Amino acid sequence: MTSKDWERVIDYALLKANLLDKSKKSILITDNGTQPTSKSFKKYLKKLGIKHVRTAVRHPETNGRIEVFHKTLKYEHVYLKDHYPNILVARKEIDAFINYYNYRRLHQGIGFVTPEEMYTGKAEAISKYSLKERK
Repeated sequence: MTSKDWERVIDYALLKANLLDKSKKSILITDNGTQPTSKSFKKYLKKLGIKHVRTAVRHPETNGRIEVFHKTLKYEHVYLKDHYPNILVARKEIDAFINYYNYRRLHQGIGFVTPEEMYTGKAEAISKYSLKERK
């Protein structure tokens, strides 16, 4: 991927997450590859008001959440497939898995709620409700 490809992916992600409003502070964590360390990419992030944090060199644990997601995607979806007939089908099916992962799959590490519930603040209400039900 080129730096421009990264920019297109980030534009899409910001649009999808409704984060194009510059008053909302965003942070992007990346590794130290050539694309995220390029001058043009740094300029792009600065223009959007996105804080750029780079992971420690040779330390994937620094970016643990995405590493866990990649492992989950592989073991719960990709490796279970015999093959994808073409790139369009692969994208569609992986997008569907990402939607499932973020909106329906409960995550032990965040208290058995979905990432969407955690991100939108619904997780606290769910936890309170669950505690009441147990009493």
